[in-house]
Amino acid sequence: MKVVFLLLAVLSLTAAKAVRDDNLDAYLKEILELLKAQMPGGIPDLGIPPLDPFQVPHFDIDPIDEDIIKATIEIDNLVITNLATFETKIAHLDLEALSLELELTLADLRGDAEYKLDGTIAGILPLYGEGPMWLEIYGLDIYAKAAVLINAEGFVEITEMDLTADLTDIKMHLDNLLGGGNFGESINNLLNVVGGYIWDQVKDLLFPLLDEVLLKVLNEALSGCSIADLIENGSCFQDRMEKLGRAGQYLKL
Repeated sequence: MKVVFLLLAVLSLTAAKAVRDDNLDAYLKEILELLKAQMPGGIPDLGIPPLDPFQVPHFDIDPIDEDIIKATIEIDNLVITNLATFETKIAHLDLEALSLELELTLADLRGDAEYKLDGTIAGILPLYGEGPMWLEIYGLDIYAKAAVLINAEGFVEITEMDLTADLTDIKMHLDNLLGGGNFGESINNLLNVVGGYIWDQVKDLLFPLLDEVLLKVLNEALSGCSIADLIENGSCFQDRMEKLGRAGQYLKL
């Protein structure tokens, strides 16, 4: 019953005042900026590991069957860097639609690893190699859409999040491919088409983690101010932004 009365109060207030609060959006952007600063060390209090660099000792990758290239590849000691270089293009919480929208962009996301490759090109030419490799994703835009609810205490809570992404270009290089040399470099250029396939595998590993991190950080940040305060004047979020500014580079939620 408490939730019903709270919801009715919110609806009556929003009917008289459109709920698009720039203070709240600015607060969310500030939280994301402070998250960036803490990505290298992680946030132990929230169970968030270091994210830049983010290390993956081993992950399985499905056999490659792209155009004329058929191969199996093992990837170990993957290190993903530049996650903490994202820029926040959009951070908007719509309290009428009960939804959250984020758009984060990264100019260059990089992964370095050790690989072992075995396969064929056009079913004729042998394809093999072992050694260091790198993969770079250029112009990566990450979009997040989330449903929100107003809980019994009157705080906004994000309940689920869906992440998607677009990118501009992918480049990949495998050292010691076909033993190195000019022919190996020529095949490297051909293998760039496989970069998108490997990125899909990396994305399946990375996005669930980013989903969890964003949910934890934003929910902790939103739990400090009630929806009633926001609708009235947003003073709570303004106060918290000032405190965050004084706190410098430490995100204490």
